[in-house]
Amino acid sequence: GITGPVVFNILPGTYSGTGWQGLITNVTGASATNTITFQAQNGPGTVSISYAGSSTANYVFGLSSARYVTIRNLTLANTNTSYGNVVRMIGTASFNTITGCRLVSPAVSSSSADLAVVWVGASGNVHTGSDITCQNDTFQNGSAAYWSYGSASSNPTMNHTITNCQINNPYYSLLYCYYTGNINVSGCSFTANSAGLNYGFYFYYPGNGVSFTNNTANITTTYSGHYAFYWYMANYTSGVQGTTTNAYKSSNVNSTSNTVYGMYHYYNYNMTMQNNTYNFNGTTGTVYAPYYMAYYWNAGSVAKNNTINVTVTNSTAYVNGVCAGASGTA
Repeated sequence: GITGPVVFNILPGTYSGTGWQGLITNVTGASATNTITFQAQNGPGTVSISYAGSSTANYVFGLSSARYVTIRNLTLANTNTSYGNVVRMIGTASFNTITGCRLVSPAVSSSSADLAVVWVGASGNVHTGSDITCQNDTFQNGSAAYWSYGSASSNPTMNHTITNCQINNPYYSLLYCYYTGNINVSGCSFTANSAGLNYGFYFYYPGNGVSFTNNTANITTTYSGHYAFYWYMANYTSGVQGTTTNAYKSSNVNSTSNTVYGMYHYYNYNMTMQNNTYNFNGTTGTVYAPYYMAYYWNAGSVAKNNTINVTVTNSTAYVNGVCAGASGTA
């Protein structure tokens, strides 16, 4: 155990192989005061660590029910094209932070959670911890930049923060959050050019809300049936209205695909969409922009001061479903 803060300073260099894979478990004495930090001694860009993951050890850094761990200013890469998680939060891992890092997964054509850059649970292997933060990081490739999965709609993994990050070219989804509550995404830049990008931002049963503010996203995909935003059952449990606001404000989203569903909102409560610019471009097929925006029992929803631009080429556009079917304001 530990009785005070512990810092591991890694000397400048390029390191690879099994000797540079780290698995940290719960350490007795770790706390908000007695933190554990792994960092580049000389700052960003001076330490590069790579490892080829496996089915039984799919990570460069694995935090197995570890708490109060910070990973700072490291370049980390997983080179395995089937098991490519870079950082994996396992079990009850909580109060952990990744900051100032460059995180690289292989460039793949896959929708597997085992190829997400940062893995915080998946179907059949859920995350039961909370309070995971990524800040000032760069995410590269993988199936998704961030993949989280809690136990159930009534027991989500809570308090996930992704702020001031750069996300580049995941294949399947930019963020994939399932049974994940109190999500804060702010000040991030997202770029994707993928044939398989089913979702831009996927939030399924995000208990206690989602805040998506001051972000930019540029998405290009040939995937037919692409959802730029997919919000399902936010703040909704058995018809009980949530108490927090789901907000995305001052964000710019550009999405180009064969068939685009711009904003899909279903059974969300207290949704605020304000001061955003959305550009949806269809090359073939149909553009639904918005699609179920503040629609279908989205009680307490507000949509105002948004700009929605729709451009179609050899396709059809529908601008529909704004504040219909429930109480709301447009």
